[in-house]
Order: sequence, then structure tokens, then C-alpha cells
Amino acid sequence: MQKLIILIVLAGMIMARTQKSKPLCGLCMNIVQQLDEALKHGDDVEKAIYKFCKEDVPGFLVEMCHKVIEKNIDEIIEKLKKHEPAEQICNDILLCHD
Repeated sequence: MQKLIILIVLAGMIMARTQKSKPLCGLCMNIVQQLDEALKHGDDVEKAIYKFCKEDVPGFLVEMCHKVIEKNIDEIIEKLKKHEPAEQICNDILLCHD
């Protein structure tokens, strides 16, 4: 019985951790996709990504969107130039987990 309780608690902790990371992971994936599109079309990258944060991100994530960009934009752009996939980029900057 104790083993079952421990297993349930551990499963709950893992699920809670996964659910907590999903909004940031999804946000990162969307940021990377927006940056990739802006780079492909020769758009003003900074303008495009800040427009994305302002118009396409839920209100409670707008500030986080700006922080992710400010902290990681150079690394994201370099990785996109090397054709790394969004999943790998977001894993590398620790916003998504394998």
C-alpha cells in the first residue's frame, strides 16, 4: 500500500511539473516560429516579435514573452540560421523539457 501511495505522489509531481512548463514551452515554440518567419521574409525581426507578444499572446504571458525575447533572441536567431528545429532551440534555452 505504501508503494502505491508513493507511486501516486511521484506521478502527481511529474504531471504538475510538466503542466507548469507547458505555457512557457508553447510560448517559446511560438516565438521561435515567429522569428523564423520574420527571418525568411526579411522582415524587421524585432518589430515582428514585439508585435507578436502584444497581439497574439494571452495577457498574462505578455511580460514573460518580452523577457524570453530579451534574454534569448540572439541565441534563437543563431540557432535558426543553423536550421535547428524549434523544439531543440526551446530545449536548449531550458523552456521546454525532453
